[in-house]
Amino acid sequence: MKAIKTLIVYAMYGIMVGATMYLLVMMTGVHVFSVTPVNIVALFVLSGLIGLLSRLFDGDRLSFIQQLSIHFVATFVLVVAVNAVMHWHFLSTGTWLRFGLIFLAVYFIVWLGWYVQTRLTADSMNAQLQARQRDGK
Repeated sequence: MKAIKTLIVYAMYGIMVGATMYLLVMMTGVHVFSVTPVNIVALFVLSGLIGLLSRLFDGDRLSFIQQLSIHFVATFVLVVAVNAVMHWHFLSTGTWLRFGLIFLAVYFIVWLGWYVQTRLTADSMNAQLQARQRDGK
């Protein structure tokens, strides 16, 4: 049951990040696809799957660079696959460079946010542990 809860949390986190990044990209004037119920569901599914891929970072069998590389490639493949299935136009002829730059920028922003959040959580936990040790608990 705990494993299912963990998967749901990762998927929901992915959906929140995906929806936020989609809105931020739209604010820049980049039109990715028409906002329809079907496209929104596809975005949620895509984002949820990317969130599930983030479980890669939980393990310690692979180095961080290996985890990041696998996550990056798998995310790229998922985005391209959903683009093909949904007939979104952001990968039409002549736009691969533009797509690649946007993909890299979005991936970097999300990764940076994840890194900062993880770092702040770790720093907070370390401060709590140090306070307990200092107080003799």
